Amino acid sequence: MKIKLQNIGIIEEADINIEGITLIAGQNDSGKSTVGKVLYSIIKGFNQNINLFLDEKNNRIIYRYQDILKELKKNVSIDITEFQTKEISLEWFEKIEKTIKLESTAEDSKKALSDSLRMLKLYFNVEYNTIEQKKDEITNWLRSEIATLHNIFNTDAYSIIEIEDLEGNAKIKQWFKEINFYILELDNNLETYFKEAYFIESPAIIDDSLQRFVGKDSLQLHSRNRQEELAKSLSNPLSTNISDYSTIYREISEIINGEITIDLLQGVKYKKNEQEINIKNTAVGIKSFGLIQLLLKNNRLNNRTLLIIDEPEVHLHPTWQVKYAEILVKLSKDFDIPMVLTSHSPYFIEAIEAYSKKNSYENSTNFYFAKKNEDGLSSKIIDVTKDITPILSSISDAFYKIQDINNED
Repeated sequence: MKIKLQNIGIIEEADINIEGITLIAGQNDSGKSTVGKVLYSIIKGFNQNINLFLDEKNNRIIYRYQDILKELKKNVSIDITEFQTKEISLEWFEKIEKTIKLESTAEDSKKALSDSLRMLKLYFNVEYNTIEQKKDEITNWLRSEIATLHNIFNTDAYSIIEIEDLEGNAKIKQWFKEINFYILELDNNLETYFKEAYFIESPAIIDDSLQRFVGKDSLQLHSRNRQEELAKSLSNPLSTNISDYSTIYREISEIINGEITIDLLQGVKYKKNEQEINIKNTAVGIKSFGLIQLLLKNNRLNNRTLLIIDEPEVHLHPTWQVKYAEILVKLSKDFDIPMVLTSHSPYFIEAIEAYSKKNSYENSTNFYFAKKNEDGLSSKIIDVTKDITPILSSISDAFYKIQDINNED
């Protein structure tokens, strides 16, 4: 998949290839995480869970249906019993429309009825796996992830997301209307190659969301929240056969001297040298590796699933940053797992580059630099795969700053 972004959050423009490992580096507030959130929203939006779709469609229909009954009841001359039905049909819509035209219906009531009827028709007619349904779902995911697409300092330009996938291209276009409200357009109903995405933002998910989901039936839990979506996947295995990943799983176990396990009664545990340790007493760095263990154990990773990890180095000692990079390169190369990583650690970034070369994977590893514009209000994400010097130069500014301070003495 290739993705182009224009006027998305702080990002003025970006042209990114998602293949193998894609690493985006840059300062804070430069748009690194925004790329992952957009990708996550698009993949989830193009591949909505059908049970979630049916639940939401039914709830929306009931909500608007009851609004209509409420307005009809205000008019004593109307017998609402003929509209009280769970079997909404075209004939039912026609009856409502005739009722709205009655002179005895007050103007404010007519407007409320017309608005509710319009929304009810919209929900009623939307079918699963259509362009309208996907547009609606992408809209919901983008709102959930980044609130509004536009950079608030530049509301005149369109926000555009262009996708190049195996089946062709699709353009998602949003025009700004007012603060926190946008109209989204989608011009092609793609079946994307990526069918699933997992977004790891913090190992703290093990203490929070994951503990709440242990032992629950994931099929009954539908949400539009990436933390909860990830927790469901970590706590509910597709299968427990990890033979394909056994080598990498064993390497992770050796690094952290154990493994993260899930007991349906006792919750999440860290098992170290046959001793079970309460997960709250477990180092955050161990949890970082443990998240990968659980995804492998539950068979959640494959070449149709995009793994997005935001700044994995935050909770890792430099030695473990290098080990983590090695594990990710092996996982991506040996099992064709696509990844998008963000980072501002020289240890992690250079380790990804070094291990990609060592494992003859450099042709499938791409580096991008999120470079802030001079105004500080926008950035451009540029391809630096052939020479990551711009990334390292940006990071080294801190070192030179410290040198300047020492030289003052």
